[in-house]
Amino acid sequence: MEEAWIGDDYIGRARVRFSRSAEGREVLQDIIDGVRQHVSVGYSIRNAKYVGERDGLDVVLVTDWEPYEISIVSVPADTSVGIGRSADDASVKNPFKRNGSMHTKSSTEAPTDHNRSLTAAIMLLMDEAAKASGYRENTPAGFSEPVARIPVSRVRSTIASLNGDYLPGLFDDAGRIRRTPQAATSSEEHSVGLAVLANSRIARAGAGFVIVDEQTSANAVGLTGGVAMERTPGYVRNVDAAPWATVDVDAGASVAVSDSPISSAAIDWSTATAKAVRFVVNRRQRMAYEDQQKLCEQIVAAITLGLARAADEVLFSALAAEDLDPFTLAAAAAADLSFDELRAIVGTAATGAAIGTDGVLRAAGISADLTADMPGTIIGAWSRAAVAVRDDVNISIERTGLQGEMAITAWASMQALVPAPGKFWIVS
Repeated sequence: MEEAWIGDDYIGRARVRFSRSAEGREVLQDIIDGVRQHVSVGYSIRNAKYVGERDGLDVVLVTDWEPYEISIVSVPADTSVGIGRSADDASVKNPFKRNGSMHTKSSTEAPTDHNRSLTAAIMLLMDEAAKASGYRENTPAGFSEPVARIPVSRVRSTIASLNGDYLPGLFDDAGRIRRTPQAATSSEEHSVGLAVLANSRIARAGAGFVIVDEQTSANAVGLTGGVAMERTPGYVRNVDAAPWATVDVDAGASVAVSDSPISSAAIDWSTATAKAVRFVVNRRQRMAYEDQQKLCEQIVAAITLGLARAADEVLFSALAAEDLDPFTLAAAAAADLSFDELRAIVGTAATGAAIGTDGVLRAAGISADLTADMPGTIIGAWSRAAVAVRDDVNISIERTGLQGEMAITAWASMQALVPAPGKFWIVS
């Protein structure tokens, strides 16, 4: 799915992309040849209300609904829909046009309402993977029976949007994961990105968390007027106080040149860190859930919490590579930091950490939090660093065995941004 919209004529339309796989090319060719002409849209009703009676029947108005899949089918529920209902009419809204010119959404624009439930998308993938055949039969021209079985992939995949997809259920109103059985649902729905942010140690310590698309810009090149696409980096910048000096004007003294008070770190996806996870849900685990939605909610929650940990680990690794000096209050003062900017994160070795009589965890006297994603302890002004995470996270589900085992794989791209490494120290 590239884009979907409802026009002024109340007809839903979509712009889709077909796979270049053999199966994808086969379906596309059948559409071009007029063989496959019908479309089915799967949707869930999220809210409805009773509005009265008509001809002795209850009338229910759907006030909130959500499409989650579109597919080419042989027998649709409504034969009036399908291929050919194009958006050529000027009265129909085209989402790629604005004021008569082509327009592509940018990550700098305000996000639209949540696109879909990631739980519903995972449920659909799991159902499709469970039903997927490991082959398709090939019947050449002139033959009445299949003569070959061509292997096909059982993998079904989707691209999750951290800013667009939402998480119902297992996260509270602040976006934190619920840990108590009685807390079954949340009164709010959060984007995946907000839940990642709420469950990240570095974010709670003050670090920036940037969710962005890969930005490109078009530049005309050459006499032919060709267009070249180039990456347009974003930046995270640290701004310190400019060091004013006392100058003896009467003595004709000049002003010494100081180091720049502004330092930057560029977001460059070509050098980003690829993070991935793969785990298997077996048939016994699946059958233990009477409601498969609950299982899918927990899969989504596990992936979301894992994204938070992965972002933390990326920043910890970048700081470890800086060969940080041991922490002292004198060093923090020399770095022009106020005491309330400092925060410690304590790793698995618990170096320098202790719980005070007031029940507060501290490291070298600095208020601290715990993490399993590094061995040592780091103290710093975490607001002077950030992690950039690509908005699109690839999730795939594959049926791996005859007993219904499902392998879930997710990929994400992240980059640590540390424009001021001199604001961080280790505890020795």
